[in-house]
Amino acid sequence: MGKVSPASMTNKVPLCVDLDHSFFKTDTLWEQLIVLLKERPWLLFPLILSMFKGKAAFKTYVCDHSPVDVSNYPVNKEVLQYIETEKLKGRPIVLATAAHEKISVDVLKNFEIFDRQFSSCENVNLGGQAKARLLKEEFGEKGFDYIGDHPKDLKIWSLSQGAVLVGQSEAFGKRLHNLIFHIKKSRSESFLKVVLRAMRVHQWIKNILIFLPMVLAHSILSFENWALLTVAALTFSFTASAVYIFNDLFDLNNDRLHPSKKNRPLASGDLQIPQGIALAFSLLVLGISGAFLVHVDFGWVVSLYFVTNLFYSSYLKKVIILDVFFLGFFYTIRILSGGIVIGVEISAWLKLFSFFFFSGLGYLKRFSDLKFFEISMGRRVLEGRNYHIEDLPIILLFGGLSTFASVLIFSLYIYQSAQASNYNHPEFLWIGVLALLYWTNYIWMVANRGQIIKDPVKFVLKDRTSLFVGAFFLLSLVASAI
Repeated sequence: MGKVSPASMTNKVPLCVDLDHSFFKTDTLWEQLIVLLKERPWLLFPLILSMFKGKAAFKTYVCDHSPVDVSNYPVNKEVLQYIETEKLKGRPIVLATAAHEKISVDVLKNFEIFDRQFSSCENVNLGGQAKARLLKEEFGEKGFDYIGDHPKDLKIWSLSQGAVLVGQSEAFGKRLHNLIFHIKKSRSESFLKVVLRAMRVHQWIKNILIFLPMVLAHSILSFENWALLTVAALTFSFTASAVYIFNDLFDLNNDRLHPSKKNRPLASGDLQIPQGIALAFSLLVLGISGAFLVHVDFGWVVSLYFVTNLFYSSYLKKVIILDVFFLGFFYTIRILSGGIVIGVEISAWLKLFSFFFFSGLGYLKRFSDLKFFEISMGRRVLEGRNYHIEDLPIILLFGGLSTFASVLIFSLYIYQSAQASNYNHPEFLWIGVLALLYWTNYIWMVANRGQIIKDPVKFVLKDRTSLFVGAFFLLSLVASAI
């Protein structure tokens, strides 16, 4: 942050504040567009038609057909702090924004720091030159200070008494002869790290399941299989990251109500919505085109994964129990993909095991989220889902039964495989059964204690017991095949 000049300390002229990327760390029009396309996608065509009527008509159409609620939008804390300081000096605080008047009215309702507002309406888009003219007519030249962030605000700053710059470089700030304060963007991590966090690269570990058919087919010494599956896992990872970003876009409001998810790049405003959309589509193109290059059928499976995931993110995750079944399906489809890529048929045993085991983990995720909400926030309903605190015992039951069923299926599979002599030493697989049984009991125990407070995948990757048992399980598989 810059320093306030002595002259501005006694300045009683109105302080006019821009909204998008200045007071808020996000763009309100993009926020409304996401809500509109999520809740009323059939309005896409008339939405496009409204663009040809001008910006004012477009903004009006968007706000008329989507609920306006800015209460959870990410606020630029440094800007808010500056405004509060100036408010204490008795200065009138004026919201001057190109956003639609429905948005600005809601801002005034949720943030009492503003005394009045100027905004766009059905016939007027209050941006750039139009805003400069209005502020000049209302307060006179040099009769106001202005907080903004964009080069389009240069005309407004030229008419203002004092300029407060949000973001931008020091070189840009030097262009403002009346600069009294420079609120620089405080970024604790690089843009690349923000992008990688949005992609949830740690979730790529799930795609190791693509290699499972190769392991069970005893073909781990095939370089060709390793090469094909590595590329397949990478393309699947790109597609999965695209899904995560689209899911974050559709779930912005609910994420902002969550104590940890509110820090996700899109929810926090660290990554802008247009940047997120561009990143998601880029990853999607890379993922699906790469999948078709690996194997045509694999390409169709990855496409199916994306479409069903998009439908799940928009609607199905709000349907209790069915949402968990789909989570089990999304894991199972990874195993099926590995079989398609290397030409290995996936047995019914493995399909059943995968579905029950990963459905159990789906219940674990819902249980952990609900438990965390109860402990840390005192809420009785899981935001964005239809689960209630009263459901905790039944979720624990369903999840425990599902994971136990997977252990039982694995045991029956070993018995069948031993008869068919599919393994050189099938007796070692029973050690794997014990390891799996121990882990499923252990993970539900720690979840019930409220120790899994975030993503279960992150917990497993950092939990020594889970890593040790997982390594022990893999060793049993290797020993059985030697």
